[in-house]
Amino acid sequence: MKRILSLAGVFLALLLDFGCAGLDKPGSSEAAAGVSFYVGQASVAIKEKEYDRAIDNLDRALAINPDNPEALNLAGMARFFKKDYKIAEANFAKAISLSPSYASALNNLGNLYFMTGRLEKAEELLKKALEISPRLASAYYSLGALLLQVGRTDEAITYLIKGLDLDPSYLDSHKSLIASTGAQGSAESEFAWARVYASRGDIEKTLVHLESAKRAGFRDWKRIESDKAFDPVRDNPDVQRYILLR
Repeated sequence: MKRILSLAGVFLALLLDFGCAGLDKPGSSEAAAGVSFYVGQASVAIKEKEYDRAIDNLDRALAINPDNPEALNLAGMARFFKKDYKIAEANFAKAISLSPSYASALNNLGNLYFMTGRLEKAEELLKKALEISPRLASAYYSLGALLLQVGRTDEAITYLIKGLDLDPSYLDSHKSLIASTGAQGSAESEFAWARVYASRGDIEKTLVHLESAKRAGFRDWKRIESDKAFDPVRDNPDVQRYILLR
């Protein structure tokens, strides 16, 4: 992958989502309580990046009910973070087959397709997730990342801004759900993120990404003068310094 997005520093990041299948809960039986307990334990383990512990709890949950979409989605997440993509894909796909409107599982499978280079399928699933759940912030970030990678920058920025509008602190508060490809960000993608934050008047993060763009070799600083996204921050002295770099 040659065009890479940096969500947090220098690495491409995809955001997975816990979500809820939205199915009717089974009765308060001992079995249902057991599944709920193990799913809860697995959720905590994933947030703490203890993926083997999560998998152990999910194996127990799925032994009780192998058709529980939430357990399958979490199992897919744990496997995804362990880079067991084949098993993760099977988990996400089964969760979706059991609950076709499970937006979080659609988002997660879309991220897996993105990570494994199946970009058209990834875009299709991420957009489907947003059709079902228009407030699913993680899908906006992931779709924005994908569109940046394929060069559809303006479209990408629209999705990234929507993600920030829904939850400005989402990236910071969901760090445990960020999966990095380990590939460094490009100059153009860093500049795109500067545009996103500039449009929101966030000078601090605009400057962070302008500096990252500079380190990555960005040189077309005159765009700051003409790009409307920079209107809210263009007069800031620190932003002006980048204009003078040309």
